[in-house]
Amino acid sequence: MRFFLSRWLILTIGFFFHPSRVESDINHAVSKYIFLDNWVLADYTKPNLQPNLSKYLEKNQFTVIIDSLSLTELYNPGWRNAPEGDRTARVTDFLSRHPVAIVDPVKLFRAEIENYPNLVHTLPIELDMEILSAEHRKQTLKLLLQGDTLFINQGKDIKIWSQNYEKLKSTWLSDIDNIIEKASQAGILIRDEAGRFTQLETDKEKFLLTLDRRYFAFFDTSEMKELGTKIVELFLSETSKLPAIRFTSLCFWYAYIQIDKTHLTSRAPSDVGDFYQMSMIPYCTVFTTDNKMQWICSRILDENSQYSCTILNRGDLDKEIGIP
Repeated sequence: MRFFLSRWLILTIGFFFHPSRVESDINHAVSKYIFLDNWVLADYTKPNLQPNLSKYLEKNQFTVIIDSLSLTELYNPGWRNAPEGDRTARVTDFLSRHPVAIVDPVKLFRAEIENYPNLVHTLPIELDMEILSAEHRKQTLKLLLQGDTLFINQGKDIKIWSQNYEKLKSTWLSDIDNIIEKASQAGILIRDEAGRFTQLETDKEKFLLTLDRRYFAFFDTSEMKELGTKIVELFLSETSKLPAIRFTSLCFWYAYIQIDKTHLTSRAPSDVGDFYQMSMIPYCTVFTTDNKMQWICSRILDENSQYSCTILNRGDLDKEIGIP
């Protein structure tokens, strides 16, 4: 009976709310949101660390943010037959005990463009699991991560999401080279004879604008027409005022163009997923990430005082939640 009740509830509310649910109401305080990276979900949901993390979330009244990429990394095709201590089962149980919201970064990019010149004051939530009981939260996540036909019929197939993310990662390293090469050929980026970038301060904004414009690819022809004349302003320079979009562009800039020689890092296919997730930083109070991405974020935050998010790596998180 409980199982069928859960299925009925999910069918009633729908997994994803209408994409127009972008709230300009600041009542959903940004201070509620904390993004937990997958290393947090994998390691800090273990019995020895989970009580500390849960206490920290409850004390600060955080809503945990996860996105579709987080879910694909949790996806385990053999989860149905996995033991109770399996990571996916453990994480699902943990998330069911806390307020959780699922966010799609692409919907955030679209929302910023659609709402211009007005700002988006809070994340566009795909599903606010806080409205569900703990029992129904767990059942909902289980059905989604098991690839239940209920979600497949709604077009929410975790297997396909996982495959698409793998495809995205598989081309990312060549995409980086193509983006840089096109900018160089267009004279937007200048290199010396040794191939080093020069005139970085002069070229920076021009290049960032070309990166910002990539997100118009998420609109079809009819949707572009509906944007009206504001699309001209956005194409000229106003994308610099769109926090999530500009943050991802700055990630690219500091990761691959204006590289810090004291913190050299290698390019990785997973960078593209990290950048998408980091687009939510302007809307979060706390964001957890690895050392590499924390350093990139720190450079961005140093030059943008309007962002007040705290970026935590593993050592920082240990201090925050009282792990010796």
